[in-house]
Amino acid sequence: MSTLKKLLFQLTRELNALQYGQFVLTAGQPSSYYFDGRLLTLHPQALSGISRELLLQIRNSGGQAVGGPTLGADPMVGGIISASSLDQGTKLTGFLIRKAAKEHGAQRLIEGHLPAGQPAALVDDTCSYGNTLLQAAQTVEAAGCPVSLIAVILDREEDGGSARLREKG
Repeated sequence: MSTLKKLLFQLTRELNALQYGQFVLTAGQPSSYYFDGRLLTLHPQALSGISRELLLQIRNSGGQAVGGPTLGADPMVGGIISASSLDQGTKLTGFLIRKAAKEHGAQRLIEGHLPAGQPAALVDDTCSYGNTLLQAAQTVEAAGCPVSLIAVILDREEDGGSARLREKG
């Protein structure tokens, strides 16, 4: 097991980021466990490790920007773009995707920096049924950017989200 995986496993236990009981997931389905990835991504050691690992994956995918659905992706995006500024590699831009466009101001659905035509990676803390990430990918593609990678901290494979995302390309 890698050093990062060991750290994340340890912090998941220490921070009580994985809880067992009766929960209702975003898509409305019941679950016997709940993973709160924000407890990890708002912890300095965890965010640093996650950011460095995902930065490597994003660069390998050709991604020039990184974003995701707000709120789960927010700390991850900040960590990754910050990590990209600390070495000699490509500096990534970041963006966040709202659930709905604001009704005031510029009325944006995407906040931040998503250069048209540039490959973009999507990140989130968890993938269950894949609906949120699929909608985010469609939003990014509608803005004229191909999705180069979708990465999450916890893939609830039994819920079928990652398979659904692969199926949709």
